[in-house]
Amino acid sequence: HLLRSSAHFLGSDSGAVYFYDSELNKSTRAFSWSDTDSIVFDDDQIEVSNDIYSWTSSKLTNEGLLVLRSIDDIPAEEELLREYFLKYGIKSLIIKQLRDKDNIIGDLTFSSTEKSLIWDEMQLEFINILSNITYSAIDHVRREETIKSLAYYDRLTGLVNRTRFLELAGAKLDQAAEDDKQLAIAFMDLDAFKAVNDSIGHDGGDELLKRLSLQMQNSLRDSDMLGRFGGDEFLLLLDPVDDERQALELLAPILEMFQEPFKLRGNRYQVTVSAGLALYPRDGEDLDTLIQNADLAMYEAKNLGKNQAFFCNESLKASNSRQALLANDLHAALEENQLFLNYQPQIELKSGLITGAEALLRWQHPKYGLVPPGDFIPLAEKNGMIHSIGEFVLRQACLQGRIWQKQIDRPITVAVNLSLRQLISTSLVGKIRKILEETGFDPGLLELEITESTASIGLAESTQMLTELKALGVRLAIDDFGTQYSSLNRIRQLPIDTIKIDRQFISNLQIDNKDTAIVDLIVSLAAGLEINIVAEGVETALQLDHLKSIGCGYVQGFYYYRPMPAAEISKLLD
Repeated sequence: HLLRSSAHFLGSDSGAVYFYDSELNKSTRAFSWSDTDSIVFDDDQIEVSNDIYSWTSSKLTNEGLLVLRSIDDIPAEEELLREYFLKYGIKSLIIKQLRDKDNIIGDLTFSSTEKSLIWDEMQLEFINILSNITYSAIDHVRREETIKSLAYYDRLTGLVNRTRFLELAGAKLDQAAEDDKQLAIAFMDLDAFKAVNDSIGHDGGDELLKRLSLQMQNSLRDSDMLGRFGGDEFLLLLDPVDDERQALELLAPILEMFQEPFKLRGNRYQVTVSAGLALYPRDGEDLDTLIQNADLAMYEAKNLGKNQAFFCNESLKASNSRQALLANDLHAALEENQLFLNYQPQIELKSGLITGAEALLRWQHPKYGLVPPGDFIPLAEKNGMIHSIGEFVLRQACLQGRIWQKQIDRPITVAVNLSLRQLISTSLVGKIRKILEETGFDPGLLELEITESTASIGLAESTQMLTELKALGVRLAIDDFGTQYSSLNRIRQLPIDTIKIDRQFISNLQIDNKDTAIVDLIVSLAAGLEINIVAEGVETALQLDHLKSIGCGYVQGFYYYRPMPAAEISKLLD
């Protein structure tokens, strides 16, 4: 409308707005209007040739204006330009740049095919004002589009971001409810992408993410939607789907593309993806529930070995419901004394005496009864309660150790497990020091256990933290040794007093030759390093006899004692 009314005022029969691409040095028609009989604008010719663009640009005045009253004004040596204008029947032309100081975004062009025109001062002033208004309007729209793009699209991959995905998916969910149809949400996480990212650098990782995103996007239907949820996580909306089978069929091309290594900068990288799916409305009637259940299914896919898809089911939802209740009840468990410690004695094989006990946390839940530590410790680590729970365990264990310290005249070591979250806490050393001071427990009788995987987070980091703990005078132990295949030479570099051989190796003694050889080797090498050995999970006389024969120092397991209340151990010590 603006181009038409402006062209009429200028006496022209066509008008157009061209946008300038500085990187490609070309001009492209964005908007146009012309009388029906005009052939100035060819639908197949929306780009201005470089020759034409260069010529018109060179003829612009300092004010960014070109007035060509007649093609007869074109010099004879520029015959190609004359032929171009003749081809489209252009007899007069006026061009005004769209610019603000040095920022040029394009130009306004008006032309006449009926006659040569002479524009007066009023008309020239009009096109000057019009160009300013047009520039401001276009610049405003572009700024809004930029802001919208930053707000709604992931800058790295170009996919919709989390905010935009949730907004659009919510609308699609409402439409699905209205149309009584099904759709599916897939939560996808790249397996071990951090390791790949670390090996090729963040720039390489970003490049790989962009490539993966593009390939995934290209494998979808137009009605589907892929968004980046953050990091190496993606959300996919499959709309519509008939059932689980169709959803898996639609996801199959994405899973298949991850089966081959990706080429990047001359190298090949194997990246896989784990996906969890939830079906609307079966697995949730609102978006939050669907995403939560898809997330649950994704973690189940990882637990099953990664590099696969898994659909949410009732069993998974029920398990998560219980976990959610347990997580909420952890605060009350600590405040209402539902948490307590049992202790499992450790036996010195040489003397047959109880020389230590491992503190084992238990939870007597008012609804679920006795909850295994494996069910609630991960929840405590996730919600941060592991620090207050860990402090409770340390204090109770030290208080009990102090009681045994007074009860008998020989040392009884008390072992307490530390999680990774506790170990990396900067306040851990101070808390342990304070507890030791307040309870009066001998630091040399407190043994802090960390798993082999925790000790493997990084040699420098492990050594520094364990050295600080060792400075308190406590003993340090590596628990579940053998599961991560760490070398004893590496463990030797840590200030470790004790190695506890994982129960899976002990259970296979004299049954599996490989596991038996591993136990024999660990005991032999540890003796050379003057590190104590505790065999966990000893349950049979056959296992015990073998451990005695190879010189294992200490054992712990059902063959001697199950975990028990502290009072029962006190009776045994008497």
